[in-house]
Amino acid sequence: MPLPIVIADDSLLGRKVLTRALPEDWDVEISYATNGREALELYRAGRAR
Repeated sequence: MPLPIVIADDSLLGRKVLTRALPEDWDVEISYATNGREALELYRAGRAR
């Protein structure tokens, strides 16, 4: 079962850099947020631990 994580940054480039920094062999399901409010909504929806 993939680990749900949220990557939150207001910069598209920042989100891409953080995504590429994750090891390729990690089984993750990534959701993206452009601000803290979106990140909290995703967390509350179970998209992150």
